[in-house]
Amino acid sequence: MATVRITEKLIDDVVRNVRDKFRPALEAAIESLDTTGWADRIYETTYQSYLPQINALPSNFFGVRDGISIRFYKEGRSILSDTIKLKFAVPRPLPHAMPENSYAEFTETWRNYEYKIKDWTPWPDMWEAIENWSAKIRQVRDDEQTMRNSVNKLLRSHSTLAPCLKKWPALWDLLDDEFKDRHKEVVERKGKDKDSAPEYDLDFDRMTAMVAKAKLRGV
Repeated sequence: MATVRITEKLIDDVVRNVRDKFRPALEAAIESLDTTGWADRIYETTYQSYLPQINALPSNFFGVRDGISIRFYKEGRSILSDTIKLKFAVPRPLPHAMPENSYAEFTETWRNYEYKIKDWTPWPDMWEAIENWSAKIRQVRDDEQTMRNSVNKLLRSHSTLAPCLKKWPALWDLLDDEFKDRHKEVVERKGKDKDSAPEYDLDFDRMTAMVAKAKLRGV
């Protein structure tokens, strides 16, 4: 039977499976940020001059919300594409305008109020936590990208699958079942391999360790 040839579909499937392997680790990193109490602290700082008046009015005078949505930025770029919901300890009245202040601003959309912190000076511990959290996310993303680049380079260095598996057996776990089944059916001629054996500058031990680490992070 014919050997399993490297196709764009095989490469795309392996790269997709790399992404799937790292997804639990990325989700765990994103969920690792403990924001308990943050919403109340941001609220009390940004509205501090008006809290006596706000609290003196009937509870139904303003819209009452259970938290605020916030987007975290680092070096002018959003760390995540989505906002994060910060929960109040108890629902609080939220005016439809934020008083002018040096620390925060917000915009109202049809779905929610989105906060943006301009200056984290009042909350240095929060910013330190965000820095550490951002580094965790960046590390997982960097590892995933390195792995995607590495498997792409490995697969494109050969025209058939067998030499890739011989060089890096852990590739087996990144193959879809259809390619595994086809590979099992292949009859290899002993001592004959028409595929070239190029020089590699890939660290296969590190690639294996990165996949294992991603799995452990997602546990």
